[in-house]
Amino acid sequence: MNKCKSCGMENNAAAQFCGTCGAKCEPDINAAVRQAAAKKTSGTNTRNIVGLVVLIIIVIIGWGVFKSFDNADIKKVKQTDIGLSGIGINITYGDLLDDYCKSKKWTKFTSSAYSNVVEFNGKTPNGESVLIQFSDNYGLNDGRYVVVYAEIGGKQFREFELANWFMNAAYSTGKY
Repeated sequence: MNKCKSCGMENNAAAQFCGTCGAKCEPDINAAVRQAAAKKTSGTNTRNIVGLVVLIIIVIIGWGVFKSFDNADIKKVKQTDIGLSGIGINITYGDLLDDYCKSKKWTKFTSSAYSNVVEFNGKTPNGESVLIQFSDNYGLNDGRYVVVYAEIGGKQFREFELANWFMNAAYSTGKY
């Protein structure tokens, strides 16, 4: 709006003369400055929003790529044979643990003792907790993962006990 300097009446910003007294309206410099600042700010806000959206998309894509590396290692472990083929049990860790356990979760992390660790957490059919950690063979990068820690029902299992547990679990799934 443009206030008339003669009578004080509010006129349209584009008005050349006052609608009440007919005096020549002079442009309101402060209004023009505010309008220019508003236009400049709205363009800046648009650029900021577009930049933020692009940044969010980059972060989402980066997170997906990062997680795909984790998923590749988990997939390697799941496709590894449990090592009982000598007694006729040809099954992978993934098939056995995913079929036998409930509330299962596979995760990958790096530890101070080993390079990469894939961890399985689940529950047996009778509710005992299962925690098995696989390492990438002490960082040898040969693509193989080995069991480095196992705990079932709160008790740490040694290698022969774990082989027995795997055998019983495999038979209980009905596949062997």
